[in-house]
Amino acid sequence: MSASNPRIDARLFHSERPTLAAALIEQGRTQLGSLDAVAERCGVSPQYLRMLLNHQRKPSYAMQVCLEQLTAPTSERFVEVDAVKHYRAHPSHVLAHITRAESVCPYGSSLAKVCGVSRQYIGALKKGQRSIRYPFQVLLEAVYADRSQIDGSGD
Repeated sequence: MSASNPRIDARLFHSERPTLAAALIEQGRTQLGSLDAVAERCGVSPQYLRMLLNHQRKPSYAMQVCLEQLTAPTSERFVEVDAVKHYRAHPSHVLAHITRAESVCPYGSSLAKVCGVSRQYIGALKKGQRSIRYPFQVLLEAVYADRSQIDGSGD
């Protein structure tokens, strides 16, 4: 894929195929040594990962991106995935992540569409009415990093 095209966009890349999530989880387990380690880094429970592995749940786009970023070669990562170090659930941090990601979404390409969620969900996060999950924080950070690389406005 060309450097001028986004690589983080639910409309283009979200796969609800359980086999993709299972493969990414297994790759993470191989890299980190255990399912518990993958769960800790992704900020989810080992039980949730087992449900994905057993095809009892479909992965959200946020979870897919979190697993992809965790297992990608370092040179291809947009975000370091480590919930223990980087999870910031305080409403001011959530608003900052959303505002930053919205700033790089081109006109007509709402952040909600790019993330594969509803505008109402984004609005509820912005107002502090919903708590952010770490995989969604990773997705917001990846959207910003991806779009910033495309237009050269990165940090």
